[in-house]
Amino acid sequence: MASRKLPEYLKIGVATAAYQIEGAWNVAGKCGIAIATEYRQGATASPQDIEAGLDCLEFEVGLYAHPIFSTEGGFPEDVKRRVALKSAEQGYPRSRLPEFTQEEIHYVRGTSDFYGFNHYTTYFLTRKWYTPEVVPSQVDDIGATQVDLEYEMGATIQSKIIPEGIRKALNWVKNKYDNPVVMIFENGFNTYGGLKDLNRITYYRKYLNAILDAIDIDGCNITRYTAWSLMDNFEWNCGLKLKFGLFEVDYEDENKQRIARLSALWFKHLITTRSLHYDYIPEYKEIIF
Repeated sequence: MASRKLPEYLKIGVATAAYQIEGAWNVAGKCGIAIATEYRQGATASPQDIEAGLDCLEFEVGLYAHPIFSTEGGFPEDVKRRVALKSAEQGYPRSRLPEFTQEEIHYVRGTSDFYGFNHYTTYFLTRKWYTPEVVPSQVDDIGATQVDLEYEMGATIQSKIIPEGIRKALNWVKNKYDNPVVMIFENGFNTYGGLKDLNRITYYRKYLNAILDAIDIDGCNITRYTAWSLMDNFEWNCGLKLKFGLFEVDYEDENKQRIARLSALWFKHLITTRSLHYDYIPEYKEIIF
């Protein structure tokens, strides 16, 4: 069976909301921020679409990461340039984007001990069909339309399986911010339920393989990997409908019974062997608590 060893220093686990709220205070005095780092790229190889993907990355990720992790601090230059240009076109006397003072730049820069990295999928942008709708807006400042390309997916486009995107995102962070310590706090796949979740296993296997490429080949400084999530939970505006858990939660049961999915057994094997076995599929057995 083809397999790949995990680095000895790489800590592997699964997340619960309670840990994120309570347990994070106990991580040996480290304090940091988690940033949603979905990769964005051009829908085509045209220079305009390539630029749109990079601009979107700066607006969606760099806007929050650049003030903390860059050497110069403040907002990204591409964001400042595009907002200033749009503001002038819209008749504003100055840019709608506030400027950091030098005091604020020094106050914010370097204030995170690590880059907390949340990632689920990749989104694609084009400028070919963009037409303004809400002006002013972040979407109009970026000036591109998100397009849907064909990939295997879960319940929503948030779980399109595009493993090369997480490797690209990790390298973007590495190259932009001098290879900071990266802790992956959220990475997972949604469905509408079911215990024999082979598609979730496929997602984790492909994404973990891409992460190992980012470590072994690209030199990304990744020290933690956390799957989202241990069990089904309340997912923002989707409520209880979307299922991310390795364990299914029976919300009709007064005790909220938890039942292991096939992916839970697969993840147990990953942690036990500390190896990513490409062809391994566990035999399902019922585990309830």
